[in-house]
Order: sequence, then C-alpha cells, then structure tokens
Amino acid sequence: MAMRGRKAQTAAEYLLAYGWTLILVGIIIFALFELGFFAGSNFATRAQPDTCTVVKTINSSPALRGDCSGQLPQSVASFNPLLGSSYISGASGGAFPSGHGAFSEFAWVNTLNNNQETIFAFGGTAQGAGIVFSIAGGVNSGTLLVSDFYKSISGVVGGVNDGNWHFVGVVHPANSSEFDMFVDGQWSNSSIPGSVDLYNSGSFWIGSEPVSLTKQYQYSGQIANIQLYNTSLNGQQVENLWLGGIGAAPSTTEGLAGWWPLNGNGDDYSGNGQVGIPYNVTFVTTWTGTYTAPSLPQ
Repeated sequence: MAMRGRKAQTAAEYLLAYGWTLILVGIIIFALFELGFFAGSNFATRAQPDTCTVVKTINSSPALRGDCSGQLPQSVASFNPLLGSSYISGASGGAFPSGHGAFSEFAWVNTLNNNQETIFAFGGTAQGAGIVFSIAGGVNSGTLLVSDFYKSISGVVGGVNDGNWHFVGVVHPANSSEFDMFVDGQWSNSSIPGSVDLYNSGSFWIGSEPVSLTKQYQYSGQIANIQLYNTSLNGQQVENLWLGGIGAAPSTTEGLAGWWPLNGNGDDYSGNGQVGIPYNVTFVTTWTGTYTAPSLPQ
C-alpha cells in the first residue's frame, strides 16, 4: 500500500510540475492552426526569382523557359503607404496596349484596406491616355474599378478586400467599350461605359497611380504575379490562369506585354525588359497564411 501511495504521489507531482507546460504547448499549437501555419502551402517548395522566364528569339515565337510548373513564390510584394510613397514603377515599352486596342490585366491581391487603392496603372499622363485598375474600397466590399487617369469607367463588387488572397482582372476587347471583370477565375460583371485611349510609350505603376497626379490612391497590402496582355483573354484562359495559382506562368506568351511576379524584385519576366523600381516596398516570405490554392467547385 505504501508503494502504491508513493507512485500516486509521484504521478500527482509530475502532473503539477508539467501539466501547465502541456497546456501551454497545446494552446500554441491551436493558435498556429488558426493562423494557417500548418497549411500545406507553408511547406510546399517555393520558387526562387528567375525560376521561370519568357525567352524571345528572332526566328521563333516567345517561349517559357525554366521550371514553370506554378510553384508558390518565395516572396510577394508588400506595400505600406505609412512608410511614405510605396509603389513600383518603370518605363513601358512598345509591347504595351495602345490606342483603342485590346488588353487584359490580372493580379493576385491581399488587402484589408477600406479606401480606394491602385493595383496597376499604365499610360502617359502628359498625353492624358492611360488605364488604372484599382479597388474602390468599402468595408469588405472591395469594388474592382477601371478608370482612366481622370474619371471612373467601370466597377463591380467583388469582395476582394477581406484580408485573403484573391485573383482579380479585367479584359477589354479591341475597339470595344466593354470591360469584363473577373474575380477568382469567374466572370463577375460586364459594362459598357465608353471608350478608353491607351498610350504604350509612357510608364507603369504598381501600387499607385502616377505620382504626378493629385491623388495616387496608394495600395496597402500585398500584390503578386501581375500579368498584362495586349490581347483579350477568353474565359477558359482566365480560368486556367486562376487554377494555376499565385505562381502561375502566363496562360499564353503571344501578346504578353508584361509579367511582374514580384517574387523578390520588380523585374519584368515577359522578355520585354520593363523593369520596375521599388520605392518603400518590401518583399515578404510570410504570406501564405491567407492563401488557399484554387480549385473548381465540386
């Protein structure tokens, strides 16, 4: 009996000594689950910068080179206007859409901001010709907005400023006044607001409208994998691009005007050499907690 009593006492002392430690460990593990730390994307192989690029040669069509399987990027671009002007900009080349030509632009975005904020803009302010793709704001409404440098053109509620990653884009056919909006691979809205004039020899801006304008509507959050085409992608191409995930290579290299993965730098991997220079932008590796790999509804 005395032996059993001593064993029981030892067990009780063990629980008293280590019980709180076990409870604390359990709380930490639960918190990590809630934060998405154990999500599969946290342990997937990450693509380094320059993993996949487009190569152009004189005698052949543009082609992808490298590992273009859609690995998750090592890092994404993080914009914070509180640090000052926070954006990426560079000179656009002749491959950009111009006049009343077709264009398509897509990006992965993650923001909780309730104010209007710019995803991508290009054109010439002196010429008064350009396009701005932005999120118009509103608490958890995240209205996608297309405008020129001076007036709103089209908008659609997409719920994209909820703090999770979303794939957003706009497609504009040539010589058309129609703008098709897409959210997470699905067509969301089409409107006919009037024509837009494009200018392909100006500049481009990521995370801000042209800094020469009175209001830049700077972005607050994270952006990845911006792709610009001087063609209008069809619905299947858009869906395939979304299903490829945040690290997807362009759905086609024909008509690819610019491709900025924003994986550690502002370089253009379309083969057109339109390098973006970051200003008060950081490239962060801890971005996967709010990302869910795309999949078709069952």
